[in-house]
Amino acid sequence: MTKEDKINRILDCTYEEFIEIYKDQSSQNDYHLARGDINIVFTEWQKSNSQKETEERVLCFQAPINAPQSVLKIIGKNCTTINERQVLSVYEHSKSLLIKTYYHPDIMGEYFNVETEWAIRSLSDHSHLKCSLDLTIRVRFNMMFVGNIFEVFIVKAASESAVQYVDIVDEYLKKLKEKKSQLQQQQKNNITKSPIPSTFSTHIQPPSPQFSISNNNNNNTTIQRNSKNINKSNNRKSFSKRDLFKNWNVVYNIDQHKNDLNSYLTDLKENTQSTSQSLLKIEISLSEMQSEQINISSNSGYQQQQQQQQQQQQQQQQQLNYQNQIDSSNVNTQQHQLLSSSTSTLSINSSIMDEDESLDTSPYKQQSYSESVKSIYILKNLIREIEMKNRILREKRLIIEEKMEDEISGLTQYLSDMESTTNVNGSGNTILSLFSGGNWWLTSLIPMSFLITTTVVIFSLFIKLDKTKRGQGH
Repeated sequence: MTKEDKINRILDCTYEEFIEIYKDQSSQNDYHLARGDINIVFTEWQKSNSQKETEERVLCFQAPINAPQSVLKIIGKNCTTINERQVLSVYEHSKSLLIKTYYHPDIMGEYFNVETEWAIRSLSDHSHLKCSLDLTIRVRFNMMFVGNIFEVFIVKAASESAVQYVDIVDEYLKKLKEKKSQLQQQQKNNITKSPIPSTFSTHIQPPSPQFSISNNNNNNTTIQRNSKNINKSNNRKSFSKRDLFKNWNVVYNIDQHKNDLNSYLTDLKENTQSTSQSLLKIEISLSEMQSEQINISSNSGYQQQQQQQQQQQQQQQQQLNYQNQIDSSNVNTQQHQLLSSSTSTLSINSSIMDEDESLDTSPYKQQSYSESVKSIYILKNLIREIEMKNRILREKRLIIEEKMEDEISGLTQYLSDMESTTNVNGSGNTILSLFSGGNWWLTSLIPMSFLITTTVVIFSLFIKLDKTKRGQGH
């Protein structure tokens, strides 16, 4: 069982540009990140051995499952790991390419497969080049009940992801166009702002007056003199700063410095050793304290149990004493004693309840509580699995019921056809037509019955004649 969806677009690029965009790892990564995919792993493009014009690569990523809560409860997960195999075939003679992708998810991958075909052909135009895209999405279902439940959801998700990639390619092409137009405008602006060449400057510049030549020469000589004086003054200042430190001497003993560093290192080692030893002592003391606390808690628990047993024994003895006193006393005092015994039993029960509450805070109760929480979690998981299995069995039951309804409808149709071919007698009995297509066996049965009846009649007549002859002879 296959379902298909087709999309047609016209892209404002050549097929070579589309190949560059599709093969670019960064563009594919941006597409998957925009969809919310994680853990994206690419393999390098490799040429296939069968055809030289085809290349293949494999992608592995985790994709979120965008489904309603009812479907997510049935699936049991929020994301799925998908292995995508991309096959790219380039046909330069026809300026076209064909891309095939095969998706295999880990969740319910045995029940359906998704395939896409990207057929791209170049369209020549006077103004600029374009290409047409024919996208086909196929979903193949291997099991009927899965197709009935998830068919609409899977086809919709596959087509939406393909359309999303086409939209991202369109946006990328628009951005490239904007960048190209901006670069062209900048180049035009730079050309307009660039200076005029020297060949044209001689024609444009106005003639300078003759009397300015001598003035310019005088100005140049004064400028040169001033620059020389400034350089001399700067050199004098620098030499004066250097002369200040000519007679300075610095004594530096390398061996002494090494010895000092070694002494510092030894001090650091000793300090670190002492700190590590102190930390070990602290850890040992903490472990001892913890062990003592555990022993104390265990002993206290054991003592509490012993105390409880003793108290219970005392209570039993008290109750026996009360009963003996009641039996020995008179009828008038029995009511008073019964009241006192009831109050005493209530106090005893309250003390027992207090002891039970104190025991609830013991570590044994905490352990039992953690075990009960774990058992509840395991039961929840088992209930979820049972719900999944029940839903699957329900779908199977519905399919079987549909098949049974079809078979019953076929039988009723057959019986109605049989009734239509029958004739009703005057007495109300139905007689089947002898020459109907469905009752061909009756035509062969009637002559056989006729022959049998005739033989029986003839045989009975002969027997009667023999009897009459014998009677006359006697």
